[in-house]
Amino acid sequence: VIRTETGFGGDAVIGGSFNFSGAMNLTNLGLISSEVSGRTITISAATFTNTGTVQAINGGIISAPGGYSQTAGVTRVGSGSMLSASSGPTTNTIDITGGSFEGSGTINANVNSFARTVPGGALASGILTVSGDLFLRGSSTMEIDVGGTTAGAQYDRVLDGGTFALTLGGSLSLKFINGFQNSILPTDTFTIIGSNQSILGMFSNVVGGRVTDVDGFGSFAVTVVGNNVILGNFQIPEPTTSMWVLAGFGLLMLKCRQRG
Repeated sequence: VIRTETGFGGDAVIGGSFNFSGAMNLTNLGLISSEVSGRTITISAATFTNTGTVQAINGGIISAPGGYSQTAGVTRVGSGSMLSASSGPTTNTIDITGGSFEGSGTINANVNSFARTVPGGALASGILTVSGDLFLRGSSTMEIDVGGTTAGAQYDRVLDGGTFALTLGGSLSLKFINGFQNSILPTDTFTIIGSNQSILGMFSNVVGGRVTDVDGFGSFAVTVVGNNVILGNFQIPEPTTSMWVLAGFGLLMLKCRQRG
C-alpha cells in the first residue's frame, strides 16, 4: 500500500533513478492512493501495469508520465482529483484491458478502453472527464446510472476532449438508481456523453435506436445530436401476448372460484 496522508511529507515518487539504479518495469498488485489535495504520487517506470487499485481522491493527483496499462482492478479518479499520463507536450495512453476506470475527476491522457467505463463510480453519479481521446473498443461497456435529470448530481456523464472523432463501440449499460424509474417522464432527456469532436457509430446493443435498462423497467431512445449522445423518450414495455393470456387465465380462475 502506497498512499499520501495528511500531515506526512509532500509528493512521492515510485520507481525512477531516485529509488533504483534506473528505469524499471512495475506492476501494482495492491493500492496506490493519492488522497491529499494538491499532493502528487508520480509513477516513474519504463512500463507500469495495474492489477490492483490506483486512485486519486480528495483532490490528490497521480502522475504516470510513461502511461500505463491495466489488466484487472480499478483506476479511480474522484471529484476534484486528476490522473495524468502526460509527459510535457506528449499525451500518453492508458490502456484499460480489464477491470474498470471510474470516477468524477479528470483523466489527463488518452484512454483506450476494452473494459468498463464507470462515470461516478459504483456508489455515486458523476461526470468523468477525459481530456485526451477516449477510444471505446468492441469489448467495452459504458455504465450509466440514471437517478434524476441533473447531470453529475443525479445521472452520469462522460466528457471527451480529444482531437479525433469519438467512435461509440461496445455496449451501453443503463441502471436506474434512487427509484427514479417510478417518476421518469417520457419527455426527460439525459446527455450522457459530450465531445468536442464529432461522434460516430453506435453502441452494439442499441437496436432500432433503443436500449433497455439492465433491470427491464423500460427502454430509452439513444440519439447522437451534434457532439452529444442523448437518452430520451423512455417507454415502458408493452405487455406481451403471453402476459395477456396469463392475466386472462387468472381472471377465469377467479370467476370459477367465486361461482363455486
